Amino acid sequence: MLVQDLIKRALRELNTYAAGQSPTGAELTDALSSYNTMLRSMFGVAVGPRLLPIVAGASTSAINGGLYRTAAGITLTLPANPRDGSRFGVSNNSGASVTITANGWRIAGAASVSVATGTNATYFFRGDTGAWTLEADQALTDATIFAPDMDEHLVFMLAARLQAGYSDAPPPPTVIALAQAGEVAFVQRYGRGPRQMRNAA
Repeated sequence: MLVQDLIKRALRELNTYAAGQSPTGAELTDALSSYNTMLRSMFGVAVGPRLLPIVAGASTSAINGGLYRTAAGITLTLPANPRDGSRFGVSNNSGASVTITANGWRIAGAASVSVATGTNATYFFRGDTGAWTLEADQALTDATIFAPDMDEHLVFMLAARLQAGYSDAPPPPTVIALAQAGEVAFVQRYGRGPRQMRNAA
């Protein structure tokens, strides 16, 4: 599902528009800001662990929840057996690129990626695609970043957040119930899991 279609669904669940009507471009942009804020709030809570800083050596096997800081270019090898929602990050102030190897999986569509000096990157693992996915704000025309069967949960979670912008009334009880069920579903699927994942070595 595209992000803009998910937003339109969320607004329809609030009975914001009559049949045949659509949100304006400005309304989509406002809702996109709420959507991205919601996503950022999920990482480290409903999706994977919070990241803990780790000072990395020249060649390092990543663990779930590691935020790798380095003063020199390193090679970071990801776990051989990650689980849904596993997370790691790189904070690169080294003056050299950090190379991340996916250890048989894919990362950002490739077998390995580089994180340039002076930049940060955080990834989570999608078990349905076998891919490490960059955690970043999404555009309206992007596909949603979680497994497709989680999109319906996102619709109601977003609808509950958007209600305040359209009415002083609370969200409909059905929307609240389905939003809460969605939060539980995300924790069950992408929850923190053991921090010490099986390493790549």
